[in-house]
Amino acid sequence: MMLDRKLLGAIATFIVVFLFANILVFLIPFPHGIAFWTAYVFLMIALVIGFVITYVSAEKTFTQKNGIRYYPLMRFGVMYLIVQGIVSLIFFLLDSYITLPLIWIPPVVCLVIFAIFAVLLISTYSGLKVVESVDEQSKKETAFIYSLTAEAELLAKQVSDADLQKELTSLYEAIRYSDPVSTLEVADVNSRIRDEMDVLKAAVTLNDAGKIHESVQNLSLLIAERNQKCKLVK
Repeated sequence: MMLDRKLLGAIATFIVVFLFANILVFLIPFPHGIAFWTAYVFLMIALVIGFVITYVSAEKTFTQKNGIRYYPLMRFGVMYLIVQGIVSLIFFLLDSYITLPLIWIPPVVCLVIFAIFAVLLISTYSGLKVVESVDEQSKKETAFIYSLTAEAELLAKQVSDADLQKELTSLYEAIRYSDPVSTLEVADVNSRIRDEMDVLKAAVTLNDAGKIHESVQNLSLLIAERNQKCKLVK
C-alpha cells in the first residue's frame, strides 16, 4: 500500500527535524550525564508526539470543512514540543551541576510536563471525537430529507407543463421546509414517502400527468403526516 504524498512529506519533514535536533544536541559539547540523557529521551518523545499530533491536525484542518476544530490539538502539540525543548536545553546546560542528591529533578520535571500535556491532548482529542460523532449522527438523521429535497427539485425541472411544474415546485418547497431530522418514530412514514417518490419519478419519466398529480397529492399528505409526528416526539 503506497503512502499518500502528504504523509510522505510529513515523514520527510520529521526525519529532517529529528536528525537536525540530534546533530545539534551531540555536536554541542554538553556533559553527558544522567540529567542530559533524561532530558534527551523526553525531547525525543516530544518530537514524536509533536509529529503525530501535527500530522493528524494538519490533515483534518486542510481537508475537512470543520477542520478548524483541530487547531487546539495542533497548538497543544506544538506547545509541548517547545516547552520540553526549553526544559531539555536547561538540563543539558546544567547537567554537570546536578549532583546525585538532585538527580531526581530532571525526570520529575519532565514527567510533570508530559503528564500535563498528555491530559490536555487526550481531553482535547476526546472532545473532538465526541463533536465528530454528533456531526456524523446529525448527517445520518438529516440525509433522508436532504436527498428527497434534491430529487424533488430535479423532478420540478423535468416537466414542461406549467401546471405540473407548479405542483412539483410546491412539493419541493414542502419537503424543503419540513423537519430535516429523521427519528425511529418517523421511519415508517419515511419508507412510505420513499416508495411514493419512486412512483412519482416513474410518472415524470413517463410524462403521465394524472399519475403525477395523484402522486404529488399523496406525497403532500405523507409529508404533513411526517411533520406532525416530528412535532409529537420533540
